[in-house]
Amino acid sequence: SHLVLMPMLKTSFNIEAVSKKLGAWESQGISLANLNKYHGQFHFLGRLQKPIAVIGNLDPDMKVWIHENPTGKAVSYQYTLPSNAKPVYVQRYKGKYITIWDAKTMREHPNIARRN
Repeated sequence: SHLVLMPMLKTSFNIEAVSKKLGAWESQGISLANLNKYHGQFHFLGRLQKPIAVIGNLDPDMKVWIHENPTGKAVSYQYTLPSNAKPVYVQRYKGKYITIWDAKTMREHPNIARRN
Protein backbone atom coordinates (compact mmCIF):
# COMPACT_ATOMS: atom_id res chain seq x y z
CA SER A 1 0.00 0.00 0.00
CA HIS A 2 2.98 2.32 0.47
CA LEU A 3 3.76 2.14 -3.23
CA VAL A 4 0.30 3.42 -4.08
CA LEU A 5 0.77 6.44 -1.83
CA MET A 6 4.27 7.32 -3.02
CA PRO A 7 3.32 9.52 -6.01
CA MET A 8 0.79 11.45 -3.91
CA LEU A 9 3.19 11.84 -1.00
CA LYS A 10 6.02 12.81 -3.29
CA THR A 11 4.02 15.69 -4.78
CA SER A 12 2.32 16.64 -1.51
CA PHE A 13 5.62 17.04 0.35
CA ASN A 14 7.91 18.14 -2.48
CA ILE A 15 8.97 21.77 -2.35
CA GLU A 16 11.56 21.64 -5.12
CA ALA A 17 9.35 23.33 -7.76
CA VAL A 18 8.31 26.22 -5.50
CA SER A 19 11.89 26.63 -4.25
CA LYS A 20 13.21 26.89 -7.82
CA LYS A 21 10.47 29.38 -8.70
CA LEU A 22 11.52 31.55 -5.74
CA GLY A 23 15.17 31.23 -6.78
CA ALA A 24 14.34 32.38 -10.32
CA TRP A 25 12.46 35.40 -8.98
CA GLU A 26 15.32 36.26 -6.62
CA SER A 27 17.81 36.10 -9.52
CA GLN A 28 15.57 38.61 -11.37
CA GLY A 29 15.87 41.00 -8.42
CA ILE A 30 12.35 40.39 -7.09
CA SER A 31 12.01 40.75 -3.31
CA LEU A 32 10.61 37.73 -1.45
CA ALA A 33 8.67 37.43 1.79
CA ASN A 34 7.06 34.66 3.80
CA LEU A 35 3.99 35.13 5.95
CA ASN A 36 4.43 34.37 9.63
CA LYS A 37 7.30 31.93 10.33
CA TYR A 38 10.00 30.92 7.85
CA HIS A 39 12.19 27.91 8.58
CA GLY A 40 14.61 28.22 5.65
CA GLN A 41 12.93 25.41 3.72
CA PHE A 42 13.28 27.03 0.29
CA HIS A 43 16.88 28.25 0.48
CA PHE A 44 18.81 25.07 -0.37
CA LEU A 45 16.62 23.74 -3.20
CA GLY A 46 16.04 27.23 -4.61
CA ARG A 47 19.68 28.23 -4.24
CA LEU A 48 18.52 31.45 -2.63
CA GLN A 49 21.27 33.91 -1.72
CA LYS A 50 19.35 36.52 0.26
CA PRO A 51 17.14 36.24 3.33
CA ILE A 52 13.39 35.99 2.82
CA ALA A 53 11.58 38.73 4.75
CA VAL A 54 9.13 37.49 7.37
CA ILE A 55 5.91 39.51 7.38
CA GLY A 56 2.45 39.27 8.87
CA ASN A 57 3.47 38.94 12.50
CA LEU A 58 3.46 42.56 13.65
CA ASP A 59 1.25 45.26 12.20
CA PRO A 60 2.00 47.13 10.01
CA ASP A 61 4.94 45.04 8.74
CA MET A 62 2.99 43.54 5.82
CA LYS A 63 1.74 46.93 4.59
CA VAL A 64 5.25 48.38 4.89
CA TRP A 65 6.80 45.46 2.96
CA ILE A 66 4.15 45.71 0.19
CA HIS A 67 4.75 49.47 -0.08
CA GLU A 68 8.55 49.08 -0.16
CA ASN A 69 8.49 46.08 -2.57
CA PRO A 70 5.78 46.82 -5.19
CA THR A 71 7.02 43.97 -7.43
CA GLY A 72 7.64 41.57 -4.54
CA LYS A 73 6.21 38.09 -4.06
CA ALA A 74 5.06 36.62 -0.74
CA VAL A 75 4.66 32.96 0.24
CA SER A 76 1.63 31.99 2.29
CA TYR A 77 0.15 28.71 3.55
CA GLN A 78 -3.62 28.40 3.26
CA TYR A 79 -6.23 25.68 3.78
CA THR A 80 -8.62 27.09 1.18
CA LEU A 81 -7.96 29.22 -1.87
CA PRO A 82 -9.71 32.57 -1.99
CA SER A 83 -12.18 33.08 -4.83
CA ASN A 84 -11.66 36.82 -5.25
CA ALA A 85 -8.05 36.72 -6.51
CA LYS A 86 -5.54 34.29 -7.99
CA PRO A 87 -2.07 33.61 -6.58
CA VAL A 88 0.88 33.69 -9.00
CA TYR A 89 1.75 30.17 -7.81
CA VAL A 90 -0.16 27.47 -5.95
CA GLN A 91 0.78 23.97 -4.86
CA ARG A 92 -0.74 21.38 -2.52
CA TYR A 93 1.48 20.82 0.51
CA LYS A 94 0.78 18.75 3.63
CA GLY A 95 -2.99 19.11 3.48
CA LYS A 96 -2.95 22.78 2.63
CA TYR A 97 -1.71 25.02 -0.18
CA ILE A 98 1.51 26.90 -0.62
CA THR A 99 0.41 30.09 -2.35
CA ILE A 100 2.55 32.90 -3.67
CA TRP A 101 0.99 36.34 -4.02
CA ASP A 102 2.35 39.36 -5.79
CA ALA A 103 2.50 42.60 -3.82
CA LYS A 104 0.00 44.29 -6.16
CA THR A 105 -2.68 41.67 -5.40
CA MET A 106 -1.90 41.88 -1.68
CA ARG A 107 -2.32 45.66 -1.80
CA GLU A 108 -5.66 45.33 -3.64
CA HIS A 109 -6.93 42.55 -1.29
CA PRO A 110 -5.36 43.28 2.12
CA ASN A 111 -6.14 39.93 3.81
CA ILE A 112 -5.75 37.67 0.77
CA ALA A 113 -2.55 35.98 1.93
CA ARG A 114 -3.57 35.40 5.55
CA ARG A 115 -3.73 31.81 6.76
CA ASN A 116 -7.34 30.66 6.77
